[in-house]
Amino acid sequence: MILLVTTVSASEPDCETALRNMVEWMSQLSGLPVPANAAERRQQQCATYDNLSGMEKEAAQNTLHCLQSRAVFETEACAHIREELEEGPLRSNRTECPSVLDDIKDSEMAYFEANGRFVATERAPRSASDATPIEWSSNVGFDALAWHPGRTLRGVYWVDVLADGAEFEAHGLCDVDGDGVPSHYTITRTRDVYRQTPETIY
Repeated sequence: MILLVTTVSASEPDCETALRNMVEWMSQLSGLPVPANAAERRQQQCATYDNLSGMEKEAAQNTLHCLQSRAVFETEACAHIREELEEGPLRSNRTECPSVLDDIKDSEMAYFEANGRFVATERAPRSASDATPIEWSSNVGFDALAWHPGRTLRGVYWVDVLADGAEFEAHGLCDVDGDGVPSHYTITRTRDVYRQTPETIY
């Protein structure tokens, strides 16, 4: 009969999980009741360890390694799922900025084709971004572009015009998690939208 042994600390959550699974398996093989706590589990392991052959001890250690690896994998998987549940909606809401800036660039390029210059704007639809979406408000610069988002927005958007109207930079700030630190996106005549802040800023 192959029984298992471990020398890992039962105070470590992942190792304790592996230890519990391992002794439950041992108990099923031996017909013994499953011990109620870590100390009893360890005692039951050690009581049988000396009776194992070298091959059985090696097999036991290999099995323990597999159990520990599975415990670590399950812990990492749970952390990934938790991250997706917490940050997934934030990443989704943050895509507002690139989408809106692409639309603004299209309008600026069309205006330039017709008038030979770009249009500067003030910040809209408000001066600072917020996690709560609001309706678009009239803005002289954006009205000149005949641009309207057609939806509520969380972000703040504006256009700076450079080089006598021949270049522009459009900016978007989005604070979708409401922590007061917005993500910052920019787009220009010659460059696609890019994020200026770290990936972890929402």
